[in-house]
Amino acid sequence: TSADMGNLERVEVLRGPQTALFGRGTLAGAINYVTRRPTAELEGRASLAAGSEGLIDASGFVSGPFDDGGRYRFYLSGRSYEYDGWYRNTGPDGGRAGSEQSRSIAGGLFLSPTESFDATLRASYGEDDDGIWATRLFKNLNCFTSVTAVAARGGYWCGRVPVIGRDGIATDVRQAAFVEPGVERETFRSSLELRLDVRGLELKSITALSQEEETWTYDDAQVNSATGPYRPGTANAGYLARRGVDWDSKSQELHLSNGTESSVHWLVGVFWYNEERQDYTNLVDIRRGSFPPILYDPAREVTNRAVFG
Repeated sequence: TSADMGNLERVEVLRGPQTALFGRGTLAGAINYVTRRPTAELEGRASLAAGSEGLIDASGFVSGPFDDGGRYRFYLSGRSYEYDGWYRNTGPDGGRAGSEQSRSIAGGLFLSPTESFDATLRASYGEDDDGIWATRLFKNLNCFTSVTAVAARGGYWCGRVPVIGRDGIATDVRQAAFVEPGVERETFRSSLELRLDVRGLELKSITALSQEEETWTYDDAQVNSATGPYRPGTANAGYLARRGVDWDSKSQELHLSNGTESSVHWLVGVFWYNEERQDYTNLVDIRRGSFPPILYDPAREVTNRAVFG
């Protein structure tokens, strides 16, 4: 993933239902990643790691004030990561399985022109361009193979998973025009936090926007076969399956509280969230270079509204 862990201030692990704080889908708990805030003093860090199989991981950040008083601050970070993969593909076109490439950049601004008002703007952009992945290439599974929906992808494995040799992967990853097997992902996230103190009361606004585009391209005979690996002459041999998703979300939160100095603390607020998702799929015939029409699933939209206190 293109997420830069060096951009984090802390990670909060909350156990148990967290629906009241983070919305639906958090019945078992939530992991909250809190990113760094721009600092009042100049600081920075740079790191570089290198290893076998073409591993290179470089990252760094710089943060500090624009002025002597620290009322205007900035933060900027970036990361570049590459890995060639470990498995050697013995199928057509060869190459490696499990290669990874990520690029990301993030920044933030903190503005506090008066004692009673401040604003924090954060934004990040990341790209992932990974090769064909190896996690789904293990077949000949031994559990639930008679269940139709599960057997279509080989079932599950029960017990100790056998070791797969470095040359134990055989998948058809030949490239058709403009189609490269693997995972491509672009992610953009931004947020704006405004805080205003008025006569002992604190009014806060949090606005957030997230956008993600992701495409998976893989050997259809490999993934949708119960026995794998690449088998010339089978129904889908020579096809690359393409699946993707476009996802957008927006949220707005407003809350009013009496601050933290009083012995009795209260808070009231409203929350709005909207999510739109579009999934699509198609098969590319790499033998003929044909591109069948893209099949779009029905678009899905979710809107949540809440009042809390």
